[in-house]
Amino acid sequence: MTDFPAGRCGIVAHDAGAANQILHWITAGDFSDIDIILSLHGPAKKIADRLGLLNQFENIDDTEALAQRVDWIISGTGWATEIEKNVMYLARQRAIPVFAVLDHWVNYRPRLNYQADGQADIDELWVVDNEAQAVAASEFPGACIRIMPGRYLEDQVAEISSVTESGTVLFLMEPVREQWGDMQSGSLNPGEFSAFEFFLSALKKTGANVGNIVIRPHPSDPPGKYDALTECVEFRVSVNTEDSLSHAISEATYVVGLNSYAMVVALAAGRKVYCALPPIAPACVLPHTGIIDLRNESFGV
Repeated sequence: MTDFPAGRCGIVAHDAGAANQILHWITAGDFSDIDIILSLHGPAKKIADRLGLLNQFENIDDTEALAQRVDWIISGTGWATEIEKNVMYLARQRAIPVFAVLDHWVNYRPRLNYQADGQADIDELWVVDNEAQAVAASEFPGACIRIMPGRYLEDQVAEISSVTESGTVLFLMEPVREQWGDMQSGSLNPGEFSAFEFFLSALKKTGANVGNIVIRPHPSDPPGKYDALTECVEFRVSVNTEDSLSHAISEATYVVGLNSYAMVVALAAGRKVYCALPPIAPACVLPHTGIIDLRNESFGV
């Protein structure tokens, strides 16, 4: 790829999603001919440290100082802080080209700044697959959208072994921040617990012969959050916080989740992937056609 702007590039990121995409472009050599300065914060800085990039490139905390030293900027589009939106705004005030990286398939609009006419105030949107391109094109008509290589996904899949016949189910937890209920009893539970209960009920209906059900907590989940679920009588349920994502998927025949990016990783690694959002919940936000919705199809299909 040689059609990037000339001059020094500033890379700004806070949230892990876009940071994983951007930093794996660096490690893959996609930016080997570009002079780079980093301004990484929070989870993004930890990822760069793990990849050894903080020893290779200058990292400065002050984004305004960064904007004074670069000719163009690649920015993440996180929602946890305003760091990325602020630096994109600052760059546009200085007529510095801005390339914004969208790392998921949902909630695009709150991640960007806008011009008076409502157009996204960036030069290009960067995505890593056709699904994200379609969503971005719908959200931002007329925007310049570039599909970049999905290096992070490639690296994740390369670490996952071929499909095992163990029958193990990996359940990918994530905090929902909403309560959903059983439509019969009317009782409400945190969404992730309702999803797990719905999955177990779907499993019982099919009589599928599964092995262990391994719950993988979300990184933000407190220790012990899902321990009570291991008391399930009908199935062998355990919680695993130690294994890497690639190892956890390697050990699984089936992967079940809600809206997690890890479901996309599992799908790319050849696993059968199911969405366990219960009937009362919103639709799955992942647009990938290979994900099986347990509201419409049986487990094991």
